[in-house]
Amino acid sequence: MAKTKNGKAKWLGQLVQFQSRELICTHTINGRFWYVSPSVKGLLGYERDELEGRSPLDFLHPDDQSSYLGLFEDQDHYQEPLEWRFKNSKGHYIWLQTLMQPFTGEDGETMIYSSSRDITAGKQQVEQQIQTLVQMSASVGRQNQQLLEFSYIISHNLRGPVGNLETLANFLQESESRDEQEMIIAKIHESSSSLNHTFEELMQVLKVRHQSEIRMEEVNLKGLIVETLKLFEASIQNHRGSIEVDIPEDMRVETFPVYLKSIAVNLLSNAIKYKDPAKESLRIRIGIQQTANGEDSLFFRDNGLGIDLKRYGDKMFRLHKTFHRNPDARGFGLFMCKNQMEAMGGEIRVNSEVGRGCTFSLVFNPKRKPVHFNMPELF
Repeated sequence: MAKTKNGKAKWLGQLVQFQSRELICTHTINGRFWYVSPSVKGLLGYERDELEGRSPLDFLHPDDQSSYLGLFEDQDHYQEPLEWRFKNSKGHYIWLQTLMQPFTGEDGETMIYSSSRDITAGKQQVEQQIQTLVQMSASVGRQNQQLLEFSYIISHNLRGPVGNLETLANFLQESESRDEQEMIIAKIHESSSSLNHTFEELMQVLKVRHQSEIRMEEVNLKGLIVETLKLFEASIQNHRGSIEVDIPEDMRVETFPVYLKSIAVNLLSNAIKYKDPAKESLRIRIGIQQTANGEDSLFFRDNGLGIDLKRYGDKMFRLHKTFHRNPDARGFGLFMCKNQMEAMGGEIRVNSEVGRGCTFSLVFNPKRKPVHFNMPELF
């Protein structure tokens, strides 16, 4: 330490040299450390002479240096506690809260007194609380959005059949012809059956969304997929198809096995149902890949007919939406896959081109985007 500096600054340093919980320093007018209290060893891991004579800019985080330099442009900032990141002896940044006060030494030289304390734990706790609130907000937002969507589904899918029954009942009441009445009664039975079928589908969706017995468990992913594939051995053989499974033997995921099997069954059934007749054989590949965001996903890829996503992309997972003229298509399977994945906290995504097949990706722990509430276009 330079002996030529004014005695008052040195006296301030000596007065607090045994403070162990705070870092007490005096600085020259350009900010360089002149005196550093012994507490620097416990707080930052440095010896005193490793800081004395150096500028704080040598230790401050790059993003915090501008606020430090601003102190010398506007001394009003000295009245406010400052928070910045300071590199410790191990090369890690810790958060310090610092109070600074200029004073004049005996020789008239202006110097700066500073008192700093470690607030890293508090900062981390606040950050964790913010992350928890963000996650809770996103979860509540998704639930509200799903409830909104479900209300539209009920409104759309029940209004038509109920309205049709009401119209047929009026026709029956007004009809005087026996043949016409029998025809109307047949139509009423047909519409009633359709209504019952729609109601059963909606109950399945409601059960998924409010499933109280979803028991997530860690399972061997390849074992679960291989077990599911046994259900399709005959169908694959009948279509002269092949299935390649490229999943690590020891890969485990946390999931609800009942739902994951159901999703796999739906996706495999669709791959067979929408096989491209122009191609010699059906090929299905199941494996693991990383998304652009670094998320692990389980993909199901086929060489079938494919889907025009520019035309149908926003309708892919909506109820009763079909994209090929297959008489067995109901537009329910993908809708259920989406609901089951969301019930497990995951997502299902699709990539497809006409004539080149489809790739469906199941992301078990997606990186969530902020939730925006929009009126859904479900139909």
